Amino acid sequence: MGRADPDSWRKRPSIERKFAEQKKYHRLRQARYWGLAKMAIQVLIVCMVVNCKRLAKVQAMGTDSPGGGLCPNADGGS
Repeated sequence: MGRADPDSWRKRPSIERKFAEQKKYHRLRQARYWGLAKMAIQVLIVCMVVNCKRLAKVQAMGTDSPGGGLCPNADGGS
């Protein structure tokens, strides 16, 4: 068994926060339906909702501020 990359340990808190949000606010603590296929659908829908919320938050920041928006360097500059 090897040790994990130190860079992955720095990213872990932000990823764990998303899992906590899914469990706390989107009912992923307990399966809503029976069966793996239905549970997979539930997880996919919840992940889409969380990603849409994240996208809305990024778009709300706007592109005028430095580092804001989805593609701050989309104008071709670096």
